[in-house]
Amino acid sequence: AARALAGVHTIMTLTYALQASELILAVAVLIGLYRLVRGPSVVDRLIAFDLIVLSVVAFTALISIEAGTPHFVELILIVSLLGFFGTVALIKALDVTEAGEEEVEP
Repeated sequence: AARALAGVHTIMTLTYALQASELILAVAVLIGLYRLVRGPSVVDRLIAFDLIVLSVVAFTALISIEAGTPHFVELILIVSLLGFFGTVALIKALDVTEAGEEEVEP
């Protein structure tokens, strides 16, 4: 009986941890959306976009753990790749618009 109670306690703790993590990620997405809209610079918007993508990937992983299925792995990979390619495309677009300016060496 003590082992059964210990197992239930572990499952309840995991459930609370997953719910707390999902809440934290939801707040992170909201903060990212705020920064994406408000700016003020393009770099701020780029970092906000990366924050949102990372939070969505983590949220999807948590849902996969909660559901107990590995079927969300493809979705995680697709969202990660879209985020990566979106960031690279935005950096390339910024590089093209600033092509007339002289580059500063670090």
